Amino acid sequence: MPAAGEVTVPTENSSRTGWRVTRQGYAWLGVVGVLLLVGILRNINLLALLGCVMLALFLLQAAVVGRGLRSLVARRWLDDAPHAGAGCRVEVRLHNPGAAAAKGVWVEEAGPDHLAGWRVGTLEAGGHRSLRCEIVPPRRGWYGLEPVRAASAHPFGLVRHVVEAAPAERLLVLPRVGKVSREELRRLLRGADPRGERTRHRGRPHALARADFHGLRPYRPGDSPRWVHWRSSARRGELMVREFEDVPGDDLVLVLDPSGAAGEAFELAVTLAASLANEWCQRLGDRLVFAVAVAAPEVIDGLTGPAHARLVLGALALASPGPASNEVGDALRQVAPRSAAVIVVAAGGSVLPDALEAALGRRVALLDVSLPGGLDFFTPPGA
Repeated sequence: MPAAGEVTVPTENSSRTGWRVTRQGYAWLGVVGVLLLVGILRNINLLALLGCVMLALFLLQAAVVGRGLRSLVARRWLDDAPHAGAGCRVEVRLHNPGAAAAKGVWVEEAGPDHLAGWRVGTLEAGGHRSLRCEIVPPRRGWYGLEPVRAASAHPFGLVRHVVEAAPAERLLVLPRVGKVSREELRRLLRGADPRGERTRHRGRPHALARADFHGLRPYRPGDSPRWVHWRSSARRGELMVREFEDVPGDDLVLVLDPSGAAGEAFELAVTLAASLANEWCQRLGDRLVFAVAVAAPEVIDGLTGPAHARLVLGALALASPGPASNEVGDALRQVAPRSAAVIVVAAGGSVLPDALEAALGRRVALLDVSLPGGLDFFTPPGA
């Protein structure tokens, strides 16, 4: 038999509250029925009397079982912001404010992927007990915790009384987080186009630009006429403008493209976005702007730090696949720092970078987790 307070695996989940006849109770009632039946039919008074005594004991058990449970109160304490696949400590603090001791107490803590129990024994009037276990939520998002239930079958074990000592709760499980090399990512952002779609031309710093000239692109409405490269425009037969790149600083604009089907690729994209946000928030005081490219997107903007990381990872915990929306460009135009690097994380080809470049007037890097290579700066969790 487990010692008091030891975590054990219950043989059955006490999912229903109230009074329940135990297996021993059903066996007891079976014996009572046989004794009464034989005693009455065979006119054996001793057997009938024994059956009546056993039935009286059963009714007495039902009347007194779990008297001390009615006053039990439990509070559940959890580690803040657990990550999927990582252990999360759960502490149940049990208190008996009643005048009577609760005897034979059994406490259960359950959820979709865990079930833990403690044999408390006797909890005296006014007594306290702390019970601990560890759960491992397998996936990000909301994780439902069932009510904490206390049960007792004292004194004979024939009838069990189950009560809810604490209400049900929801736990937000954050995405898994890998390791990001910030310096290697910087080299990627300063170097070749991660999408490999542009033909790059070397250029010299432009006196009118507050950034480095790194190539040419077709003219877009709103571009300054001073940026037109007339020689290339005459050669190509269309207006071409110089494209300038702000040297990426320590500010970051991070966008998750939700397009694509649910599966490992999308979960890896969420993990990569979470890892980038977590890495950027290790150092305090930089700007991190995050958004999921959905209709009417919510933009999370703030200075890096643990609190801001919690907000961004909380949003990523609830991200789900769906169509991408270009509305995110309009939303980011108002808040994106001019010197910030802009990254789109996707699980497949994405049209967002071009839309964001038009909206923000700067280069946007696409990190596609479905492409082999190109993510050398990133180490997935568990690798």
